[in-house]
Amino acid sequence: MRIFTLAAAALMAFSSVAQADLIIDDFSSGSQTLSAAGGATTTESVAGTMIGGERDSLITNFGSEGRVDLDINNSFSGAGMTLYSESNNTDGKFELVYDGIDNSSVIDTASGLGGIDLTQAGANTGILFTGVASDLGTTLTFTVWSSTTDSSSYTIPVSSGNITSDVFVGFNQFSGTADFTTVTALRLTGDVALTQNGTDINLTSIVATTPEPASLAIMGLGGLLAGCGVARRRRKQASELAA
Repeated sequence: MRIFTLAAAALMAFSSVAQADLIIDDFSSGSQTLSAAGGATTTESVAGTMIGGERDSLITNFGSEGRVDLDINNSFSGAGMTLYSESNNTDGKFELVYDGIDNSSVIDTASGLGGIDLTQAGANTGILFTGVASDLGTTLTFTVWSSTTDSSSYTIPVSSGNITSDVFVGFNQFSGTADFTTVTALRLTGDVALTQNGTDINLTSIVATTPEPASLAIMGLGGLLAGCGVARRRRKQASELAA
């Protein structure tokens, strides 16, 4: 009961973030199912309510065998969720690109999003990543462009053990020269460090926001906000059976 109460409190706190919230992607629209065998790269673009009206997804399998999968808002990931999976002894990565409607995973850093203001005139102070988890541990890197020559990135270390957490990254924590008030493209890259074979990664939303103080405090609970472990394992088991 104690854990349930804290988890419920966290959800209530995050629901009260500032009205200027700018949803980059809550994965509630645009269902995607991608798979890549050894040495292959698979891409797919889908329209929806995400920022810029389109999500360009890419997965790469760096191994010579096995497969990697990316499931978004479907029966494997669950509604409104993203699940990336690697079969055992396989290295890979995924990318989610937001640069307007172009039906291509090639990033348009010049004008893709048309200069969107992530700060919403200063009301938002950073990016909130919710439902972040991994079974073996990994990294997520988020990159922001405001021109072809100006970009900023931040890499999030994700703990092992399927411990679900919400991670807030302030704009002032990013390294680089991007102007967050005139953004042209965004990219989330998963398993950038290739530190583990057979990694699963879970994510539920990416939002530009300013969390309430109570939300920031609850983020420290980390492991108490666990869940979705079965969904994260389901695709990996299916992949290994099919291999």
